Amino acid sequence: MHGFSNKIAGTLDLQKIIRSVTRDLPPAIGVTSAALMVLEEKQSRLFPETLRFGKAPWPGSRLVKLMQDSSLSHFNVFQVIQDPGLEREIEEIQRSGFTLILPLRTSKTLAGLLLLGPKGSGRLYTEADILLLASFANQSAIALENAVHHESLAQGKKQLEQMFDQKVQAEKMAAIGEMTSVLAHELKNPLGII
Repeated sequence: MHGFSNKIAGTLDLQKIIRSVTRDLPPAIGVTSAALMVLEEKQSRLFPETLRFGKAPWPGSRLVKLMQDSSLSHFNVFQVIQDPGLEREIEEIQRSGFTLILPLRTSKTLAGLLLLGPKGSGRLYTEADILLLASFANQSAIALENAVHHESLAQGKKQLEQMFDQKVQAEKMAAIGEMTSVLAHELKNPLGII
C-alpha cells in the first residue's frame, strides 16, 4: 500500500492515477475491482470509463450528499438504509460489483468516491482494512485534486497559447494589409504618371 501511495503522490498525470487505482490497486490489496468517481462542480466522471450506472448526475445524488454532510469514513453497501433514494443508488452500485465506498475528501470538498469490490478471499472488510483504505483514499483525494488542477491549468495554458497564436496571426494579416495598401499606393502614382 505504501508503494501505491508514493506512486500516486508522485504524479500529476490524472490518467496515471486513475490507472493505478482502478487497475493496479485491486490485485495489490486483494479486492476484485476498484473504480473512481471524480466529482466536479455539476458533473462527475466515472473510471474506468466503461463503467456506467446512475441516471441522474452524481454530484446531486443522495450518497454524495450523505458523504459531504457527514464525517463517514466509509459506506458498506450491506448497511441498512432508511432512505429509498439512497437505497436505489446503493443497489445500482452493488449491481455494478462494488461493496465498499470510501469518500475522497480534500481540504475543501468531496472530490469523489473510491468504490471497491468484495475481497478476493470472500471475507468481509475488517475495521483494520477500512482504516488502511480510508488513509489511502485521503492520499488519493489529494493526488486527484492536484491532477485535476494541473489538468485545468494545462487546458488554460493551451487556450492562452491558441489566443496568442490567433493574435499574432491577426497582427501579421494587418501588417500584410497595410503593406499591400502602401505598395498599391506606390505603384499607382508611377503608373498614373506613365
